[in-house]
Amino acid sequence: MKIHITGGDGYIGENIFNSLRNKHEISTSDIQNLDVLNKDLLFEYFKEDTPDIIIHLAGLMGARQSTLELYKTFSVNSFGLLNVLEAARLTGVKNIIFFSSLTVHGAHHDNNKKVSENDIYLPTHPYAASKVIAEYILSDYSRSYKINAVILRPTIVVGNLTGEENALNEFTRNAFNDEPIVIYGDGKHKREYISISDLVTAVEKTINYLEKNRDENICETFIISSGEPISMADLAINCVKKIGGGKVEYIDKSTQAFSLMSSVAKAKAQLQWEPEDDVDTMIKDVLSTLKREKNDN
Repeated sequence: MKIHITGGDGYIGENIFNSLRNKHEISTSDIQNLDVLNKDLLFEYFKEDTPDIIIHLAGLMGARQSTLELYKTFSVNSFGLLNVLEAARLTGVKNIIFFSSLTVHGAHHDNNKKVSENDIYLPTHPYAASKVIAEYILSDYSRSYKINAVILRPTIVVGNLTGEENALNEFTRNAFNDEPIVIYGDGKHKREYISISDLVTAVEKTINYLEKNRDENICETFIISSGEPISMADLAINCVKKIGGGKVEYIDKSTQAFSLMSSVAKAKAQLQWEPEDDVDTMIKDVLSTLKREKNDN
């Protein structure tokens, strides 16, 4: 099967490429060599490449950054997908895997709620809102033009130490460097994480799912997460205990932080996918990367 990955030079894209390259015919692009804002260029590329599946990763990351670059965020993340879909339609590509985000569900008033795919959108920043718009666009294209589509909503992906920071990466690094881990407020809000290996496995299962349902005109959404929520405070304490460095410091400061927990029952049932790495394993993997980088330097 021929598969094209947009955003293939990023952390997730590279790992997907490495996993699939011995099983499928894979091509990749990034925003530098295939601008998703240039529909004509996309058309010419897909006409030449003729992929069976497009895995659309190309986009701008970051909640904070999105508040500073509203126009760019919506242009690339929402209307970049629109251009990819139109080019796919014109060149006969019938299968799309789109990377959205669990953050489309945002902040629920019930901190104990586990969101599922059918829960309402509650984006709290432009990045999440851009993904909501993109999901609507993809749903309409799938229905109108018989394009098979799968939307993946991953939670926080750990392991990329040069990308956007997240608590698990940051806390592990601080403990490794014997630096304080700062918690604002009481640190009781909970988040979930996903390892890159579990995420890549979910993509492999999604490809199989598309192959199996190629004649069904599907448009399905799956949350991809460890399903293991952990509070900021407990995560920080875990890192200090397991690594033997750093200390947890609490700063009494008002914060708009909220819990975001999910159910992965649908992905387990329909994709036959099961997350394998728990939080302790993810901390261990990030620690191994930090040690390797230190030895290399």
